[in-house]
Amino acid sequence: MILVVLYISVVERTKEIGILRAIGARKKDVKRIFFSESALLGLFSGLIAVTAGILISGVGNSILSKSFGAELINLTGQYMVFGIAVSMIVSIIAGLMPSSKAAKLDPMESLRFE
Repeated sequence: MILVVLYISVVERTKEIGILRAIGARKKDVKRIFFSESALLGLFSGLIAVTAGILISGVGNSILSKSFGAELINLTGQYMVFGIAVSMIVSIIAGLMPSSKAAKLDPMESLRFE
């Protein structure tokens, strides 16, 4: 799904890419824009997932504690960092293809694109 979102972002911002390339941005600069966008997408989605995990574990542990007298959900800091890191890595890997497609766009063709 991340790949689709980033690919649509490239398609929708074709004119912007053309303008950047026309004023002197290198292919590497365009790649960095989409690469950083995918990294931020992964970071924020990881933070949202960790926040949801904390809330679910809190509610789940309180219900389990009242019902069975035990807390079964253990969410440590290491798991949180691992979740955010995996989310960022997956997002960055998924962003490689759209960023290389954006970098390969011809400035003149992308400015004509409607």
